Amino acid sequence: MSTEMSISKESCSATVTRGAGSLETVSPGGYYTTECYDKDGNLKWSDYIQNVVTDQGRNHMLGVEFKAVTQVTAWYVGLISSVKGANNYATVANTDTQASHSNWAQCNSNNAPNFSQTSNRLVTFATAATKAIASSNACVFSILTSGTVKGAFLTTNPNKSNLGVGPTTGFLYSAGLFAAGDKVVSNGDILNVSYATVLGG
Repeated sequence: MSTEMSISKESCSATVTRGAGSLETVSPGGYYTTECYDKDGNLKWSDYIQNVVTDQGRNHMLGVEFKAVTQVTAWYVGLISSVKGANNYATVANTDTQASHSNWAQCNSNNAPNFSQTSNRLVTFATAATKAIASSNACVFSILTSGTVKGAFLTTNPNKSNLGVGPTTGFLYSAGLFAAGDKVVSNGDILNVSYATVLGG
């Protein structure tokens, strides 16, 4: 007689796959578009500026949305001069503020080119859409003296200080230099500057 023994083993294994951490980043950016017309209305040049949104600007944006920080209701565009120290250089950095931007100077009577104090620098923004908001108007600068413009900045300060690097009170959202390099303007020129800011991510 033979005895047949059958041993049955059942094996079950399970693998749990956890999804990798998901991190969505949203980074503010923006750009200026600029056109220069001569006194007869002829287009002399046009260029754009890919700006640096300052840490001050980013922190303010977060404060308004999440900490009930008072919203800014009036923004103004300013121009960055090529006149900066003995080397006539200018750079922008995310650490720049309206109170401290020693690496660049605002265009004014001390830092050519100068423009009319009555120039319409107030930005009017259209309704935000597709993660972007843009100015519905161009800020108009009436140039009074010849000189070289390096870029532009967005600020809450409407004043055009004629001392030093410019007004030191207010709030600086962004600043940037022309993509194609310095731009020459002459007395009588009109500079039109528009701005848009986007949330990438």
